[in-house]
Amino acid sequence: MLSGLMPQGMYSAVLESVSENRICEVRVRAGLPVRIHDGSDYRYAVSGSGRYIAGENDIDYILSRATQHSLYSVNHCLVEGFIPCRSGVRIGIAGEGVKEGGRLVTVKNIRYLTIRIPHQIYGAGDCLCYDFAVPKSFLIVSPPAMGKTTLLREMVRKISNAGSNCLVIDERYEIAAADNGTATLDVGVNTDVVSGIDKTVAYENAVRTMRPDIIFTDEVHREDEVRCLVDAVRCGVAVGATIHADGRHRLLKSKLFKELLDAIPYVIELTAPLGTVAFEGNVRL
Repeated sequence: MLSGLMPQGMYSAVLESVSENRICEVRVRAGLPVRIHDGSDYRYAVSGSGRYIAGENDIDYILSRATQHSLYSVNHCLVEGFIPCRSGVRIGIAGEGVKEGGRLVTVKNIRYLTIRIPHQIYGAGDCLCYDFAVPKSFLIVSPPAMGKTTLLREMVRKISNAGSNCLVIDERYEIAAADNGTATLDVGVNTDVVSGIDKTVAYENAVRTMRPDIIFTDEVHREDEVRCLVDAVRCGVAVGATIHADGRHRLLKSKLFKELLDAIPYVIELTAPLGTVAFEGNVRL
């Protein structure tokens, strides 16, 4: 996965520090040491001569490989702050914004990358009380990097294989990791996938045309996204979604998510160590 993305020297230094199947994230910053997250802690990539220091040429190499030598082709993603790659790898980017008429039109001089690697963990939802055969709406809540998307993917797979028609709205290619439209991660046998489309647009189109029993989406954070999910529940379609929040209690105090929690009170809260279920149940009881 990473071998086709990184320069050989960087890749070798990364593997000397962490085995590839444990890598969750690689942070590459021009002129600074490459840093790796292994699911529990950060460590630096070390080569024979010490910490591997990323150069601008390393970043340019990664960008070129990630975009198949055409940054222009993914400009619609650049303005959202990321680049999608194969197998669900997503690269967060930071650089210099270019505006026209007050609107962000592209990002140049990209010098900071966060490479996030998805992990398919079969059985990740086995500890839940949730009934996969009779799916109901739920929210997965936690701070970043606690395994929300991994658990969501596994719940999609289980619910789909139990017989429900599932629709994954995969705006950032992280849940199903579609390549040329086909999922490369296992999301079950009864799952349809919409990738690279804004949640609100995908909801309006796909709910009418695909007739799902349950919709799944990741990283809900805008008012219009909340409104769409509430509307889906009102129409009788179940919803499974993830939200960044420092616990369910913080979420309960949010004006933005009050209506969503009224519609979807069943919450699964994750905490450290990675993927630990801290709470599962109705937060309104």
